[in-house]
Parts: sequence; C-alpha cells; structure tokens
Amino acid sequence: MSTEQNRLRGVRGVYLISDSFYHSPTDKNNENLVTLTINNYMLQFCGELVSVSWRIFSFSLFQISFSSSNNLRWVPPSAHEWKNSNIPKNIKVYWENRWAKSSYLKGCSEDNSLKIIPVYFWPGERVDLPCKMCQMSYLMNGRMKRWGYSEQIDEFLLNPTQFVRVNEIWKDVQNTQNFTENKEDVDSDNIIWYPHTLVTVESDKNPSFFSSKKEANFTSRSKEPPRFWQNDGKLTIFGADVRSQGVYFCYDEISRKQTVIFFVLIAMVPPVRFTTKNPLDYTDHCGNNLGKDSELIFPSHNWRFHFLPMGDFNPSPTCQLDETDSEGCKQKYSYLDTEKWPKNFAEDCSMDRCRARLYSPDNNIDLYIELRWDEFTSCKGDQPTKRREGHCYLMRGGGSINIESMKSEHKKLYSWIKNLETVFDRKPFDVKGIRLHSSLLTSAIFEKPKITGCYNKKDEEDKLYKKYDQVWRHVFLPTLGVPENGAVVQLGNPFESCIRYTRLAVEENKDAESENLVGTFSTQVDYC
Repeated sequence: MSTEQNRLRGVRGVYLISDSFYHSPTDKNNENLVTLTINNYMLQFCGELVSVSWRIFSFSLFQISFSSSNNLRWVPPSAHEWKNSNIPKNIKVYWENRWAKSSYLKGCSEDNSLKIIPVYFWPGERVDLPCKMCQMSYLMNGRMKRWGYSEQIDEFLLNPTQFVRVNEIWKDVQNTQNFTENKEDVDSDNIIWYPHTLVTVESDKNPSFFSSKKEANFTSRSKEPPRFWQNDGKLTIFGADVRSQGVYFCYDEISRKQTVIFFVLIAMVPPVRFTTKNPLDYTDHCGNNLGKDSELIFPSHNWRFHFLPMGDFNPSPTCQLDETDSEGCKQKYSYLDTEKWPKNFAEDCSMDRCRARLYSPDNNIDLYIELRWDEFTSCKGDQPTKRREGHCYLMRGGGSINIESMKSEHKKLYSWIKNLETVFDRKPFDVKGIRLHSSLLTSAIFEKPKITGCYNKKDEEDKLYKKYDQVWRHVFLPTLGVPENGAVVQLGNPFESCIRYTRLAVEENKDAESENLVGTFSTQVDYC
C-alpha cells in the first residue's frame, strides 16, 4: 500500500481551513463560547477537496454508513443503535473516546445556576457550539457526549433542567434521514432558496446581475438542510439557517440530570420590502411563489447576499447642533433633531442608545424597542482595530401586557406576544431582550416553533405572510417613528441604525407609489 493510500486510510473526519472568524455573542463572558466562521472553507474528505462558500454550501457525493466496514460518523448515533451495532470493540472505543471530549466553563460550578446563552447567526454561516460542563468530574468520566435539541424554545425554557430529564420535547441531534443516501426530498411547497443566479441569454443585450426582465434568466436552487458534525469537543453546524433554530445542550448519561448550560440558536432574517418590477432580484421567491411584487414586507433569508450593514451615524466632533452651527450639521444630520422625534421615545435617546415604547391602541403593552450597541471586540493579540455592532431589540418592561382587553381586530396584531412570555422570563432575555430582526420573533408572529422554509404554501393560504406584514406596518413601524399615513415619509431618528425606510409619491398630492424598507444593523470600527 502506498504512502498516499495509508494517509487516506487514516482520514476519519473533515478538516476545516478558515481565514476569518467572527465571535458572537460579543459579551466578554461568552465571546469564546461560540465561533461563527463566515468566509470560504475548504473541506477535505478522503482526499477529495470541495470548495465551499458561506453563501452556498455544496457537498460532494459520498456515502456514509454505519457498519463494521465504514465507521465514519458525523454525530453519535442513538444509544440503542450504538449498543447493538456490529462495530469491532477497538473501533468503538476509539469513537467513544473521540466523542467524550468536553471542556469546563470557568466559574459556573460556583453557583450551579442555569446558564442560557443566545447565539445569533446569519443564514449560511457555520456555527460551532462547544460542549461545556459545570463539574470537572463530568470532563473526566470518559462517557460519550451527545447533543440534545428542542425546537420548542418557549416551552423548553419554562423548566430546562426538568425537561432534560424527561425526553418529551427534545431529541438527539441527527442529520436528515436521506443525508447518508446523498439525496434530499424537496418539498416545493416548503423550501428555502439560494440567492438567484443570473444566466446570460443571447437575446439579452445588456444583462445585469441585479435585474432582469425575464424570470427565465434566473436559476433557482433549494438549500440543503443544515449538516451536523460532532468533533473535538464541539458541535459544528454547516450551512445553519432558520431550520437550525432551537435549544441545544451537551450531555452524557451521568451529567444529563445536572445539565445547566443551554445554547439558544437564533437566525437573523431582517424585514425587507421594495417597490420594483423585478421582485425576484431580492426576494429569491421567499414569501411569494409568484414572479410579481406581493407588496408585502417579508423576512429576508438571503439578506447578506443582497445588502450591507450601515456605518457610524455619529456626526464629527466639530459639529454643533445649535445656533452656532457653521457646517450645516442640522441639515446633514437631520435625524438628530430631537424636536421631530415621536413622543413614545425616551427622553435620554441618542444615537448610541434609544428606547421607544411599543405602539398599541390603548397604550397597555409594556414592551419596548431598544437600539443598543454591543461591546467592542477585544484588542488582544495586537489587533489594530476593534469593532462593534448596533442592533434593535424587543424588550419587556416592568408593567403589564394586557392583550385580552383589546378589541378583536387588535388582538390579531398582538397575539404573538404570548409566544415569547417564557423567553422573557429567562436570563439574559429578561434584561437584554430579543433582536427585532431575529427568526425567534418572526416564528412567534407566525405562531410556529420555528420557520422551516422561506416560502410555505400553507403559510400563504393561512395568510401568515400577510400577518407578518401587518404587524410590521401597524405595530413596529409606528413605534420606530414611521406614520401609517403620508405620501412622503423618510425615517429620521436614531432607529435609522436598524431600519431604513422611505415612502414617496411620484406626483405631488398623490398617494405614495414607492415604498422601500430594509431591516439592517450598524457597525462601528475604531483603533485599538
């Protein structure tokens, strides 16, 4: 046997090469817990190199089986399957030792309290969840670690430590049933699409990547389900998307009853709406299966392919926003004119932090939308710059949330709040809230545990896309300072950091014919 054959024979996994890492959340206490790899990857599987983009994950056609002849596993099998397998004992011991690796979460055994860690990610990214234990004895017990998963976030967080003991609303993490057969059953009525790719047609004299008059010029390809891989003391999710949303936890048969560390994975799907004759340029069939403008606000599953975040909105230090203004800053930075801000804005609102009470007809919903900046990334390792992001969050106040007293037509717009009650009861959501552009909030509006596709025929028939649109138009946008009426409207306040909105009339004294909305976030870079 050649040296190369011996080398390939020893390959029992997938090796990843990454040139850039982004840590989330940016909370310093948790910044090392989760790693999201954004840029391109190279996968090596038994000598075959496959190029993978963060936008489009494509896997080579390889067979993976569970038998004595091929022992490669992506994640541990079920306990019953593992116990009754015909794998030689020495191979079995090898995999058990490989999957037994975990690490200790410093300081968590001091109070042994429940630790819930939100993990926000963008669809298409790779997510790494480290297997963390709160007791040193669980690291040394040699037991094979597994990952549990529950899509019922609100119900599971009611009592996580108790639900872990009773396997009713969670299951072991496993890849899709047809993954080992190199094929997937695609449900055309419940699907997530990759961004459209332009195919040049001879009849098109000047084809544009961003727009085309002919739908046939675009090719559509459905996204494969996310792939799970457990290795080196962590669970890796390739091509994570809204289907990955849920609660994840690491355990073995001994530590299971003492599990206190839970990761809540939440995808970012900002709202988008454009008035255009070519909606497929940015919708990718999501939210509407027709090639025409649905005129609805919809959650964007390919946001990072189409849009970029906003920059720093703060004016230069020399700007004076009073009568001494000599640089025209009042006109240039009109969104800083506090006199034009709505009355529901807090008195101490600024471009760094702003809170607005959620709009409701009877003013009886004690929820808020808050613009808040994360902490700067670390300057350790001689980093030349540091970076932080600004996002909008849905926050719960200390008062009551009285939905039952509302009129029936208003109840429909606020009924989704009850789907987040348990989430708001748990730390850190009780203090830090939920991101406004997250899949967790979107699925709550859809009255679902999670979203399984960017277009679902039944959801369209049940008018869930219409409901999402109405919640944004009649609840969130008025809260952020966008009036429901008016032919010419442009958002001009601190919430521009997370929402860009314009509504224009083509002719004076006419109704608005053009509407553009992009949910976004802001970034700020400074020298270390």
